[in-house]
Amino acid sequence: MLDLYGEMPYTDAATGNPAPLHDDGKTIFNGCMDKLDEAISLFGKTQETGAPDLVVGDMWNKGDVSKWIKMC
Repeated sequence: MLDLYGEMPYTDAATGNPAPLHDDGKTIFNGCMDKLDEAISLFGKTQETGAPDLVVGDMWNKGDVSKWIKMC
C-alpha cells in the first residue's frame, strides 16, 4: 500500500479521528511485523472451550494452524 499511495494512517487509523495522522513506511512495516508476531503467538495457544473450530470460516487454510503459522 505504501508503494502505491505513500504515507498513510496506521497507528492513528480506525480511532474515530476524522483526520488521522500519517505514518512513514518504517512505522507501518514494523507495526505489521508486530501483528504477525502476535498472530504466531496466538496460534500457539489452545483454543478456549466453546470457541468455534478454526475451520469455521477459514477459506484459505481450512483451520490448519501450521499453515497459518507458515504464512505468518
